[in-house]
Amino acid sequence: MRPKRKTPYVARCSVCEDGLLRLFVCCECGTVVAICDECELIWQDLAAVSRDPDSPSDSAFPACPACEAPKAHWQKLTTEEIEREHLHVYLAEPNPRGDDR
Repeated sequence: MRPKRKTPYVARCSVCEDGLLRLFVCCECGTVVAICDECELIWQDLAAVSRDPDSPSDSAFPACPACEAPKAHWQKLTTEEIEREHLHVYLAEPNPRGDDR
């Protein structure tokens, strides 16, 4: 059995300080965003939040900041999808202690 790989993340959430910002795609419009896995705030500008996790969020789950769907359906991107779409440039460096969730 292969070891379970951790889902990559962009940054730690500066709002709740507990969550990690994971990459999701809006199934309504195809926009990729970062969503905190704890407080569910949403960041549309991946480059900005990657550079500065203190940048303000654009929305809160489930609303999409791009198409303004009030109850968007979201799908978490896999590591393979992140690589294929060249979004890995926005990811945080792996934690050397290995305690990322």
